[in-house]
Amino acid sequence: MSDIKPCDVFLIDGFSLLYRAYYGYPPNLTTPDNLPINAAYGFLIMMLNAYLQFKPKYFGICLDRKEPTYRHDIFPDYKANRSAPDDEFLVQIPEFKRLLEPFNIPLIDMAGYESDDLLGGLAKQFSSQKLCTYIMSGDLD
Repeated sequence: MSDIKPCDVFLIDGFSLLYRAYYGYPPNLTTPDNLPINAAYGFLIMMLNAYLQFKPKYFGICLDRKEPTYRHDIFPDYKANRSAPDDEFLVQIPEFKRLLEPFNIPLIDMAGYESDDLLGGLAKQFSSQKLCTYIMSGDLD
């Protein structure tokens, strides 16, 4: 029997896990129109497993936005050396969001902030309300 307890709030770093799934699931997973779907499929599997394991009352997915964040104001070369994601990953983002619609899970983003900033802020707020809060992310910061 697992000693992991159910939680009140479960937050996911959306693109971090989507990116992890992109590399963790076979690239030959496609839709009938040959659209790659391995990242979106893998994300859904991880999300559903987390939901079943932790049984949260509240569930949310934080997402990055395209525009620069406050971090770019502090350090203009922030992420300047990071390579662009593969096209096969990028084409899955709209499908990923479409697949999440039936779950009615809030997708949380905010101009000027990365998803990990939002995760930290939300976790701090929920914890101050004595809500057990778990974060799922592949991001180390």
